[in-house]
Amino acid sequence: MEKIFPRIEKYLYFVIIASFFFFPVRYLVQFTLFPNLLEYREAASLYTAFDFSNGINPYAVSMFPQHIYLYGPLYPLLLSLFIKFIQPAVLVARVVNIVSLFLIGWIIYRFFCLYSVSRRWTWLGILIIVNGFCLVLQVNAARPDLLGEFFMLASLYVVIRYRAS
Repeated sequence: MEKIFPRIEKYLYFVIIASFFFFPVRYLVQFTLFPNLLEYREAASLYTAFDFSNGINPYAVSMFPQHIYLYGPLYPLLLSLFIKFIQPAVLVARVVNIVSLFLIGWIIYRFFCLYSVSRRWTWLGILIIVNGFCLVLQVNAARPDLLGEFFMLASLYVVIRYRAS
């Protein structure tokens, strides 16, 4: 009877991992392949990226009020590097978000490795966090939030990893 429970635990763990893995994969495929803009902020970030790629400074005072953009210049500058080569441009913004999501998963993995968490709980933790980001993304669209969260987590990791003893 005692040999049954480890087997059940292994199958239960597999079912939980598979269910947490299904939603992000389904969502990321739909998010990438949907051809239309999901909200106005996607167009605003692409508009600013187009300006940067054409050599126009959208943050210049002479460009106001038609170029009011609340986010900083890092995200549009990053998009402008690829926007001339990859079309449609909304795909560039969404791919940057997906890459940022994978980088966030990698940083979370590094956090778990830093504290010697078992591999099983590490993958479960990563999938729970990625599911949370995908649920937030489902309401919104390609925005600089994930890139900013990656930089925030990366800087927090560097501080914790290399803190002064």
